[in-house]
Amino acid sequence: CASQVATAPNPPPSHPLPDYTPPPITQPNPLDPSAQRRPSWISPNPDDAIVAHVTAQMSQAAAKAPAPAPPPPAVGRLSKFQMNRLFAAILFNRDEHTPAGPLSARFLVELDASGLVKTTKLEKGSGDMRFDAAVERAIDSLTPYNEQTPRTFQVGVVSTPGPAQKPQADEGAEPAPAKPPADSPPASS
Repeated sequence: CASQVATAPNPPPSHPLPDYTPPPITQPNPLDPSAQRRPSWISPNPDDAIVAHVTAQMSQAAAKAPAPAPPPPAVGRLSKFQMNRLFAAILFNRDEHTPAGPLSARFLVELDASGLVKTTKLEKGSGDMRFDAAVERAIDSLTPYNEQTPRTFQVGVVSTPGPAQKPQADEGAEPAPAKPPADSPPASS
């Protein structure tokens, strides 16, 4: 004889559960920055991770970036007297290898404390290296510069072609026969 135990359904609780009301769900105010932050126990916002990554990359790049270069020194000019001396010191003659038209070159010159040329930088070349070198040699030949000369100055030189020179015959070649002037009578033999 098996005994059967009857199971009764769970009786209702003798006391009711305490009243629980969840907090009201509110929408964050988009103008309030503090409302945009999530509590740390809520899963992190993926946008926060991206912003943190980009911020870290930018700060690392800023740490690796070299310091900005100091501003260039003030650039002065030579006096008229000094420019005239410079023009007189340029030893350059045009020939068939010289480009036609004017030649212009611009140099940036830096002097040391005693007035000697420290650096000479060609800023704009003339197209003829021989002319550029002649100007640079002339700049160096005027040293030492006086104390009134700016320690950094710019020099621009323009050379325009002079009057056309008559071509000369090569040595060893027969000179061209001379033509009589047009207003003279023909020569008789």
